[in-house]
Amino acid sequence: MDNTRKDSILLALKDYTDRGEIRTETIEYRGVSRSIEVIRLNSSIPLLNHDNSRIVAQLKVHPQREIVLNDPISSESQGIVASILKLTDKFNDLKTELIDLGQKQPGIITRQGVLINGNTRLVAVREAGIDGFDVAVLPEDATSEDCFDIEMSLQVRKLTHQDYTLTNRLLLIERYLDRGHSNDELIKRMGWKRNAKKELNLHLGLLALIEEVRSINEPPLDYAFFDDKEQMLKDLYKSYENLNSELQDEAQEMKWLRILGMILGVNKDQVRAIDEDFLNYALLKRIEGNDAGDFLSKFKTVRGQDNLDELLGDLETEQSKWNVRAAVGEILKFSLTDLGNLDESKLEDFHELKKQMRTSADFIIDEEKQRQLRSQPSERLSEARMRIEEIADRLPELFRDPSFERGKFEFEAKKALKAIQLLSEEMHRQLSADS
Repeated sequence: MDNTRKDSILLALKDYTDRGEIRTETIEYRGVSRSIEVIRLNSSIPLLNHDNSRIVAQLKVHPQREIVLNDPISSESQGIVASILKLTDKFNDLKTELIDLGQKQPGIITRQGVLINGNTRLVAVREAGIDGFDVAVLPEDATSEDCFDIEMSLQVRKLTHQDYTLTNRLLLIERYLDRGHSNDELIKRMGWKRNAKKELNLHLGLLALIEEVRSINEPPLDYAFFDDKEQMLKDLYKSYENLNSELQDEAQEMKWLRILGMILGVNKDQVRAIDEDFLNYALLKRIEGNDAGDFLSKFKTVRGQDNLDELLGDLETEQSKWNVRAAVGEILKFSLTDLGNLDESKLEDFHELKKQMRTSADFIIDEEKQRQLRSQPSERLSEARMRIEEIADRLPELFRDPSFERGKFEFEAKKALKAIQLLSEEMHRQLSADS
């Protein structure tokens, strides 16, 4: 079959030349733009690429992964890869688009028939019953490294592509670095311009965080769990980095409390409200004596007391620590299926903890809103004062400008002075009332 596949591609290329075809696809190949021939093959001929970075996360946790790795071109392996691709985001929309509008973009294929780009489209074409599939054929000397570079250049910069998930994007970056490329090469490949080093650290930090969470249980939590939590993970990473430089224990506690919230289904704003004081300040008093408190108390430890502790007092919140990481591990151990998916029915056992985490987070959010409302008048006055001082500094220059609208300025200045006078009078009335 391999020879048949190669022969089909060679015959189609010969036909391309004999007929004087001119359709080409321009790709980045070994650092330069290159136009390569586009041919049409029977849709049964191309091989789905099991090493396609858009499904690497899904394949890593697939129960039949070894079958695919041992013989990726077998019918069984190709069927497994196709089944994964059919589950990617917006697959049905893609199939409908191909039926209604046809194939606008060719796939990219090696001379051996392996698709480098267009795997999801090929599965959609086959599902739609379309016989032909357009492919651009790579040069004969294309290596596996060339293919990987092409995939990077075509896919990584299109971060909104319909089926490129967060975890697949992060794993692709990891694979690129694992192939011996430098951080600077990755930054250039990704097209990061501003704050490029921070962007790199963020992406690597997100993957490290995801792998850390996955490592605490066997089977690990499925990568797919993280794909719709990108903003929560970014907020967590940044908060953790800021806190960890000074308060490492508190940073760890905050990190695992936020992970706990994500697992239990606490929403994005509520997760963001979880900080280093969340447990002692808001949550503990709400769960004392109920199921949530009983569960969390299993992960409480008490520090050894020293002379300084005796002098400062024996407050429980100063003596106690909670191993929230272990609590997360316990919940995952209880609620994960053999495939690493969360069993929602089992998570119901932690309903009280979820409810009180949400209530505590809402309390903190409301407190912050009230604080902002109280501080807003002062901040607005400060901003207005600075703007008035700026105008006063520029006034001599403005009055020398013949195009400056003096009359309009004087009118607005008088209204502003009147407003300041009213503010002053009301402030004195309130101060007098307080005294």
